[in-house]
Amino acid sequence: MVLLITVESVSQYEHVGEGEAITSSLSALSQVSFDDRDADEILRVAAAAVGTVSPCRLEASYRVVEGAFVHFPSAQPDDPELERRCRESGCDGQVTMDDDRRWGWAFPLRHQSIVNGCLVVSAASEPGKNHILLLTILAQQTGAALAIAAMHDRDRGRAAQLAKNTRDVCNTSA
Repeated sequence: MVLLITVESVSQYEHVGEGEAITSSLSALSQVSFDDRDADEILRVAAAAVGTVSPCRLEASYRVVEGAFVHFPSAQPDDPELERRCRESGCDGQVTMDDDRRWGWAFPLRHQSIVNGCLVVSAASEPGKNHILLLTILAQQTGAALAIAAMHDRDRGRAAQLAKNTRDVCNTSA
């Protein structure tokens, strides 16, 4: 996988104006490349980008597997309470964090109206609307990448089944 993201935190731009910080963040976001077909790697790239395009940190990421939300990557520590609050939000919108003074939000990873997972982020205070927009765009890109990865998984499964069927037909004919 090629990761072409400039790993600079938005907080490094505090000495410049908000517009310049957003421009820098947008530039970094435009360089995020999801060249991998592996869901873990796609979510790792998205997680790394959260702090690059906003003052937020990633609390958790989830992927839809057989209709259920599961932690991805699986190395994430389980937090049943955060997961419950995320589900209460419908994995789309405000999420109450353990520390009620912190802002939290679940961004759905959608592609063509299908939710493929979500990113749960937090910040000391609510980010500006431009940072929310950048996080929304990141979530949309991640959702599309996960959809493509799922399509490739289905194609590999179909190709394997087709190869097996072909062998079976050849063996029966012989």
